Amino acid sequence: MGVEWRPPPVSLYKLPETCNYIRVRNLGKAKDSGRGKREGVAVAGKMPCLYISTNVCLDKVDTESIFVETTKAVSSIIGRPEKFVMVILKGSLAISFGGNKDPAVYAEIIAMGGITREVKRQLISTLGSILHHKLSVPPARFFLKVFDTTVHRSYSKL
Repeated sequence: MGVEWRPPPVSLYKLPETCNYIRVRNLGKAKDSGRGKREGVAVAGKMPCLYISTNVCLDKVDTESIFVETTKAVSSIIGRPEKFVMVILKGSLAISFGGNKDPAVYAEIIAMGGITREVKRQLISTLGSILHHKLSVPPARFFLKVFDTTVHRSYSKL
């Protein structure tokens, strides 16, 4: 007679447009902070995240313009407000692409919905163009991985 394991109760509450989703564990209901907002553990619900990794040294690069332009691009293409878009930029990484260490970029975008085949094409084209102009990375040395958290993949059983 074994004891059946059960995950702790998890609840998702839809918050007003000013917030994403909230995930509350073992707290019952979300608490009202008195200012009309619920308190709890925030989880990135609708917030797209763009993670950019490059072997280009960013010391003498205007990173602020990269943040502004990529945020606007992701926001307009995916259809989310700019205040929900997160951009992470890391430079001077050891990246080899095509067998050499010429300037290259690996980027990932993670979003909850809003990703279609056309959106992927627009993201690759627009972000590749921005990074070509700002970091002098040729579009052929730019790789973008797109992940939509709402897509359910079916895996074959082996």
